[in-house]
Amino acid sequence: MSTSRTHRRTRSLLVALLTAVSVAAVPAMIGPSQALAHPPNFISKLSPASGSTVYTTRPTFTWEKQNHSDSYHIVVRCDWGWYCNPGQYYVDTSTSSTSYQAGYLPPYGWYSWRVSGENSDGEGPRGEWWDFCVYCY
Repeated sequence: MSTSRTHRRTRSLLVALLTAVSVAAVPAMIGPSQALAHPPNFISKLSPASGSTVYTTRPTFTWEKQNHSDSYHIVVRCDWGWYCNPGQYYVDTSTSSTSYQAGYLPPYGWYSWRVSGENSDGEGPRGEWWDFCVYCY
């Protein structure tokens, strides 16, 4: 057997061994209660709808209640605007309600928002960003 063939075979065996050890060790590392976790499902957003315009600097965000969600994590960021800072998060909080009213979003700006469910097992999938505009004409 050539040296390069021996190295490839040794490397393949080593990768297989490490993979087997890693997979076997994961349940022991996270514990039995977490191995059977019920993470929250995707959240269905209701409003503001993607591509919409809102005529208030304190919009209310709403979404559907989801099984396995004890609370919801909502984030709102500025994408572009005359008075908002692109990339800045204006909302980054958790709530037990299925709605959240923003404190203040500067007018004439495009924003994106998303929400995810949370419970004792962690945070669920973070759905797609929805964009909306505050006072755009």
